Amino acid sequence: MSLEEMLRELPRQCDTGAKTSGDGHPKYWQGYKLHLDVADGQIPIRAILTSASLHDSQAAIPLTTMTSRRVTYCYDLMDAAYDAQEILEHCRKSGARADCGSSESGAQDEKCDRARRAAARTELGRAGTL
Repeated sequence: MSLEEMLRELPRQCDTGAKTSGDGHPKYWQGYKLHLDVADGQIPIRAILTSASLHDSQAAIPLTTMTSRRVTYCYDLMDAAYDAQEILEHCRKSGARADCGSSESGAQDEKCDRARRAAARTELGRAGTL
């Protein structure tokens, strides 16, 4: 499927999004959701605006496809919501190392560990704790 077809299939109408917060309470919002792909330092590279109800993982493949056309990168660091075989396979095919924090995605890989430590040092440095 082409990028244009993937983007056309994403819902874009105003609707209601919902999720369960860390403390177990439901949270709701009306409107839209902005999906961002960012580089180290939280620099935005690409963005997709969708309906609020769209799960983040559904925007992952179109977003990484758009990003790979703009920049060259080695890692896709994502949270566990993106730990789906289809997403991981897409990342591998594009030449990036996918890491969603699970052993399936390669979280134990030495290069991923180094990337995580470097990202943590960057975050600590910004917070003034180094």
